Amino acid sequence: MHVTWHIFTDCASEESARKVARSLLEKAEAADFSLRPQPYSKGGYRVTAKSSIAAISWPESVMLALLQAQRVGHSWTIVGDLGSELEAHSGSIGTPGVSFVEIHGSTGY
Repeated sequence: MHVTWHIFTDCASEESARKVARSLLEKAEAADFSLRPQPYSKGGYRVTAKSSIAAISWPESVMLALLQAQRVGHSWTIVGDLGSELEAHSGSIGTPGVSFVEIHGSTGY
């Protein structure tokens, strides 16, 4: 499964946003991620990161992605149909500088 993370930060610079996002993804134990920070219209930066999860089946992929998410925050809200895609978001993130995170999982980028 490919997982896209949208990490909303309150950072004042792109460099700080990258550092905060990298810290969050390392805490999540996400593998092989790439970072793309962009200024966010409401302030700070939104960092988009893509990573992958190696799993045998879709249900296993979903479980592993949710376990990664739980390493960095709690009170995740799952939306959509878990049978075909994973979408979840949380504003209860334990990484300083991060205000909100969204994840999206699919079989392709």
